[in-house]
Amino acid sequence: MKWLDLLHARYHNDGLFFSRGWGDLELLQKSLVVKRPPGPIRSRPQKQGESHRVIRFDSPFADHLPESSKIVEALIVLPADWNDETPVCVQLAATGDEGFEARRTLVAEPLRQLGIGSVILENPFYGSRRPSDQQGTYLHTVSDLWAMGLAVVSEARALVRWLRNQGFQHLGVAGVSMGGAMVSQVAALTREPLAVCACIAPHCATPVFTEAVLSRYVDWRALGGEESGKERLARQLDGSDIRLFPLPRRPDCAIWLPAKHDAYVHPESSLLAAESWPGSCVRWLNNSHVGSTMFHRNEYIRAIQEVLGRLSQTQPAHEAWLP
Repeated sequence: MKWLDLLHARYHNDGLFFSRGWGDLELLQKSLVVKRPPGPIRSRPQKQGESHRVIRFDSPFADHLPESSKIVEALIVLPADWNDETPVCVQLAATGDEGFEARRTLVAEPLRQLGIGSVILENPFYGSRRPSDQQGTYLHTVSDLWAMGLAVVSEARALVRWLRNQGFQHLGVAGVSMGGAMVSQVAALTREPLAVCACIAPHCATPVFTEAVLSRYVDWRALGGEESGKERLARQLDGSDIRLFPLPRRPDCAIWLPAKHDAYVHPESSLLAAESWPGSCVRWLNNSHVGSTMFHRNEYIRAIQEVLGRLSQTQPAHEAWLP
């Protein structure tokens, strides 16, 4: 079934990643394993009955983002009868997923019908936060990708903290592909337990950009040549390996949904991520990467519902790694 991924890549990709090279070398030295919690979000309180709205706040990583990306935008979608017992899931974006509409209509609205709220985060460098000189979602430099990862994880952690301050106690994070990789990092770096659903997510960005389909859409010449560029890029992206991160508070409240015929994220990579969290659950999707997003949305929604249910009903399986 990989033909669907290959066909999608051929006709969907019309640019190259990292066409301006490595970018900010000092930023590339920063570790993604940032244990320090982000500061509080200053946004007006959610009002009872206000089920859809966008909140805006300064990114905790604003100093390292372009001007257009410094302000975070997130869409809140809640059931009409929400209260502080309502479970809420922070949704992160897949590569190329701009705006709120797809995640709102395909995931947040069905979850709302199940009594589950969503907070949909717009990535820096995407949609309303995209630099004006950036072609589509093709990041100009490797340091832009690094900045995106650091910013998204810190912004999601800030949203989780804000939701707790609003009174919500049953919280989770969910994402597809790149979003799935980032939600695992959010859970690993958050003091409190979170439910996690990671769909077609890699354990690390290295094989995605150096071995799988997206490697064909990297400007290797701008990175110093394919051979040396791949070697250096691999060393850099190895820092995103989830196995370098702490074990989350509730690995038993995590479900991984890898695809058996994935040409974007090797199935072995998804399995490495799941194996690094003892007690987590793996459910294979019999499809490709693209096919999984098209035909397995219900499995994704049910998995989100399940992990949030586990979190609210069972006791912690692993002690917090932070004091």
